[in-house]
Amino acid sequence: MRKETAYIAIAAAIFASCQKDLCYDHTHDSRLEVRFDWSRSTPDDATAMRAYLFPQAGGKPLTADFAGTKGGMMDANYGGYSAIGVSQPDGTTQIVADRYEDAYVIATETELVSEKSFGISTKAPMPDGAEDETVRMQPSFLYADTCSHMTVSSVNRVLTMRPVALVDTIDVTVEGVENLEYVVGISAAISGLSPAVSLCTLQPFDDVCTMPMTMTKMGEKKIGGRILVFGHCPHEEIHRHVLTIYTILDDGKKYYFNNEVTDKMHDLEHPDEKPQEKHIEIIIPNLPIPEPVEQGSFNPDLDGWTEVDVSVSM
Repeated sequence: MRKETAYIAIAAAIFASCQKDLCYDHTHDSRLEVRFDWSRSTPDDATAMRAYLFPQAGGKPLTADFAGTKGGMMDANYGGYSAIGVSQPDGTTQIVADRYEDAYVIATETELVSEKSFGISTKAPMPDGAEDETVRMQPSFLYADTCSHMTVSSVNRVLTMRPVALVDTIDVTVEGVENLEYVVGISAAISGLSPAVSLCTLQPFDDVCTMPMTMTKMGEKKIGGRILVFGHCPHEEIHRHVLTIYTILDDGKKYYFNNEVTDKMHDLEHPDEKPQEKHIEIIIPNLPIPEPVEQGSFNPDLDGWTEVDVSVSM
């Protein structure tokens, strides 16, 4: 009888201890409402959002994904946090967010010009002066906000984030394109761009990369394209920017044209736009594409790219 009483006493003590631990954890659990206020930007192309809460006491970040752009509820223990709210990227960008101070979004590496296009195997030349830069895809249209300190408590259960655009838009128009009717492949690339942007400071990285862009025919003598970029020249550092246009003719010949666009890339004064939503327009007045050697006789085995001098100054 005494032995059974002892077992009951031990079981009761264990149950009391578990009950105490459960109660202790429960008093520190909370449901936090995350709101996204779009007064500083317009959520074009954003379809879903993500919130990160980084415990200031240490440990892994808490995350929550929200459909749409308004936000929602997430679990969070009472305490101090640093917070990041960001739109969810597509396959061209990757979020790295293990620590608040080091969180960033980076564009995926890619090829300058597809080597599989038209059976061509020769590697395209990099823009002038950018031979050592990495080549990365253009990012998706991303938005984010950051908060270095916030507290979750019994009286503070709402986190409001005001995202801004993390990308700039560059529109390129090339006029006076000679012999465009013989072109079967065309693309472009811009050097001196930022490969990533910090989610802690919302500023582009100091490193540089080259990003290719798609160009399409817009008329008998006109081509154009648009690219999204993470910005360039952070902290007022001046980098050189070259727009290189690549063309493949119907006889298999390949030509590229380097255009100095540094000054145009630094012209970002757009007072009517919302903060950090920047638009750059680059217009190239002419493109002297040579006539094909043998019209209509495509030869993918022709090796090498030929640089053509663009005599008209930007």
